[in-house]
Amino acid sequence: MKSLVQNFKKKSNTSYTTIQTKYKLITKFLTLGIAERIAKEVAMFGVKSITFDVGMHRTQVFGNVYMESPHIPEYAELDKALLGQLKMVHGNEPGDPKKAVERMVDVVGEEGASEGKTLPLRLPIGRDSLKIVRDKCKATLDTYKEREEMIASTDVVPAQ
Repeated sequence: MKSLVQNFKKKSNTSYTTIQTKYKLITKFLTLGIAERIAKEVAMFGVKSITFDVGMHRTQVFGNVYMESPHIPEYAELDKALLGQLKMVHGNEPGDPKKAVERMVDVVGEEGASEGKTLPLRLPIGRDSLKIVRDKCKATLDTYKEREEMIASTDVVPAQ
């Protein structure tokens, strides 16, 4: 499952101060890329795959947040601000974790609100996650629209 924390950190332009955090984020991005490919490969065997983009839910995830001293002094203020924001999040997350798990179980089991619907490759869970995904998709589509002529200008011109 992809975490919104990585999106939060990315938007804040903060440094990732530990090697462990860097590898964790790299692993998450690789998992998403691999999941798309594997889903196509195993579909012929009737195996289905999904990745959930889970929003912030009231758990203990932000209960004991800490950061190592920054390896890059110029990031010290940004890291301090991020740590303060993360500590404020704890106990104020918008999502109910029980409901999130229930929705994921329904999606995987194709029951409840997911009955009769196609299992998507990726699905946001939580209103905050949905907003981040929508904003990212809109920004991507806006970029493509702005550059559409250039993007589509690489076709071979037929001989006359």
